[in-house]
Amino acid sequence: MTLLGQVASLWRYPVKSMAGQECRELYFGFAGAFGDRCWALHDAAARRGMPYLTATAFETLLCYQPSFRCPERAALPPNHAEAASMAPGLTPANASAEELAVDVLAPTGERFALEDPRFLQHLAAT
Repeated sequence: MTLLGQVASLWRYPVKSMAGQECRELYFGFAGAFGDRCWALHDAAARRGMPYLTATAFETLLCYQPSFRCPERAALPPNHAEAASMAPGLTPANASAEELAVDVLAPTGERFALEDPRFLQHLAAT
């Protein structure tokens, strides 16, 4: 067998266009890394086909560091044992919103729950 490459690091991005988090290991299913980009900020002013706020439009997002409130629950799908025996192409179950809840560390040092209205106010003020 010929070695084609070597994995140097694994990264997951809990919130689209925010900073990522390096992971020691990741669960990969047909849809990609579990917990990757499972949250995004809706942008009412965005074009119809891509209704999310992105770092292309709001570069400051890259300075925000999201982290899962319960990292152990965000590591594997809730039906992990069943998912391990699924045929290729089948997607394991998603975790609940509570299991994938995210807190965000702002560049100012403030920490917000992603769903906290104060977080959106903070973003709007930057």
